[in-house]
Amino acid sequence: MTTELKQIELKRTVVYTTPKVGLQMTTKPIPKAEFTLAFFTRKGNVHAVIRCTETGNTLLKMSSGHVGLTGRRRKMPFAGQRLATAIAKEAVQLGYNPVHVTLAYFGKRRQGVVKGLRAVPELRVAGLEDVTPIPHNGCRPKKRRRL
Repeated sequence: MTTELKQIELKRTVVYTTPKVGLQMTTKPIPKAEFTLAFFTRKGNVHAVIRCTETGNTLLKMSSGHVGLTGRRRKMPFAGQRLATAIAKEAVQLGYNPVHVTLAYFGKRRQGVVKGLRAVPELRVAGLEDVTPIPHNGCRPKKRRRL
């Protein structure tokens, strides 16, 4: 079973993406970044948080509602793109550079987040990491229903 890999040039770091799952693997050593930019794609929204790497303090928070999207539009890939562009511009303005980007959870909005980050050339990305929690066997399933 072969999977083709797409190569994306993302500010000094080469990132490979598999078409089905969307996992990222870096091939170059990642320089230490002072700030972490975390994206969480939930069922109906996208959240972004900038944290200090050393202390873990939250410096800036945004969601797709902050960029003017409401209702069904918050669930689209466009929401991830708009949010990523907005928080990247804000991070550059406040001097939070370089950043280490983490993406959590699967969904179509993840690709929009990567597109939105590439739209801001001033933002230096030190690395891109997938931090989706994967269960090692998970919870016990419910008892089967007998008829």
